[in-house]
Amino acid sequence: MGIFGRMKEMASADLNHMLDRMEDPVPMAKHYIRQLEEQIDRTRHAVMKQLAAEQQYDMLIMKTAETVAKRSRQAELAVEREEENVAEIAMQDKLYHQRLLEAYECQRESIRQQAGALREQMGRLTDTHADLQNRLFFLVSRVNAAQALNAAASAAAVFDTERAASGFARMEDKLRHPEIGLNAGLSGSPGSGPGDKLDAFEEREAIKAELNRIKAARGRE
Repeated sequence: MGIFGRMKEMASADLNHMLDRMEDPVPMAKHYIRQLEEQIDRTRHAVMKQLAAEQQYDMLIMKTAETVAKRSRQAELAVEREEENVAEIAMQDKLYHQRLLEAYECQRESIRQQAGALREQMGRLTDTHADLQNRLFFLVSRVNAAQALNAAASAAAVFDTERAASGFARMEDKLRHPEIGLNAGLSGSPGSGPGDKLDAFEEREAIKAELNRIKAARGRE
């Protein structure tokens, strides 16, 4: 195989290793949860903006409704005073603000609907986040258990049982020699056995016989 072929294999092996690391379940699960949390934050900000916009429309609607009521009273008062021009101007401004009020109310209702939809989405995202957190805890537990099993299996494969048994037997042999000496010491000191006593008696008899023989020889002289 040429150098380019080996380089291609090395690049392929590096790519496969990188893909294996990318598919590591726990980091990938945490990555999904982080993405979900970012989406929850964006949705929360959107809900807050909708609420702020709804409050602004509430203020606009209140002020516009006050203007409509005011122009209505002005038109009625001008009619009573037979001030047709003033009554027309007041009524024209009233109708303008009346249409404006209707537009504000329609827009506020749209904002409320959007805020309600965002709240529902927020609830679904929060529920999904809680579910993924629980599943992540279970996944981490499974990964830890699998790693512990693999470590135990690797340790069992590396451990040499025959060597351990042989070493244990050598330790037993080393212990056996002192035990033999101890047993010999407990059986009695040298010269205290029946055989030793018998040898000492025979030796005394032999010495006595030799002395008697010498004495008899001297008596014959």
